[in-house]
Amino acid sequence: MDVPEAISEVKTVSQISTATAINLPDPGTDRRWSDVEFYPLWETLSDLGLAASFHGGGSQDRLFKDYTETPGLASVSHAVAFPLDCMLAMGTLIFGDVLDKFPNLRCSFLEANAGWVPWWLGRMDDHAVGRQGRFQYGEEVTLKPSDYFRRQCFVACDADEETLSFAASNL
Repeated sequence: MDVPEAISEVKTVSQISTATAINLPDPGTDRRWSDVEFYPLWETLSDLGLAASFHGGGSQDRLFKDYTETPGLASVSHAVAFPLDCMLAMGTLIFGDVLDKFPNLRCSFLEANAGWVPWWLGRMDDHAVGRQGRFQYGEEVTLKPSDYFRRQCFVACDADEETLSFAASNL
């Protein structure tokens, strides 16, 4: 979570054609990916043409620890934590104006499947320009969240994912 150190590492790996910067979801503190302190990282990634990749799972220990440690219920925390963390990261980047301020920043959301994405984009669109837009509290996004997604984001999926055909046909 040290931004200068992260920038140094990004510059080091930028010569590798398959490199990406892997980030956990929001740090789990009072810091958010939309905070100004992270702007130099987003700018560096944008300038180098590298994607910021978000990997879920952080809330598994923070929010669902009781499930994680309960025999038979670890699957519940694992199943919910990965997409939830990616939803939080995506929502923060969109509603926190990161994708608007850094239009060349590409973002990927990994190991959370893809079935949640159409639902999440629809839900965010409704909260940006639809009937739930009142929650913007005067801070409006320039584009619909689904437009930011289509312009700058992608998700990883598993070939055996049950909802893959639905997600692929609705993104």
